[in-house]
Amino acid sequence: MAETYKWLYGNTVVKRGSDGAFIPTDITNNDYQAYLAWVSEGGVTSTADPLPSAADILADLRAGAIIELMSDTSSNAKILRGVLLLTMSELNLLRQWIEAFKATTALASSLTDLKTRVAALSAMPDRTAAQLKTAVQSIVNAGTAD
Repeated sequence: MAETYKWLYGNTVVKRGSDGAFIPTDITNNDYQAYLAWVSEGGVTSTADPLPSAADILADLRAGAIIELMSDTSSNAKILRGVLLLTMSELNLLRQWIEAFKATTALASSLTDLKTRVAALSAMPDRTAAQLKTAVQSIVNAGTAD
């Protein structure tokens, strides 16, 4: 089988096809000298693939991070997923309250009526750090974050 070579990394490294070796463009390197001899005998190096754009690299990193977040089974990943699930739950509660507030506002016929209706809406109490910690622990212990 005839040997093949391909440029990589902006033509700073040559990859040998037979064994996948990466050969730096260093004249003192024996593999690079063999590559130059191959070129002098008529060998043609394949051109390098275009370098990925910054946007492509960032998109790959983001996709990898999402995959890692969703598939990692470590306790830290489970806690992070638990926090995210708790955040989603809290946001959903806020959305429900806002929808109830909108409906209440639409039904009010006077300012006094509005005040009465809004006062009758369910309270949205502040959450303490202890409550959040307990909620995350419950989510993780229930297996919801697995």
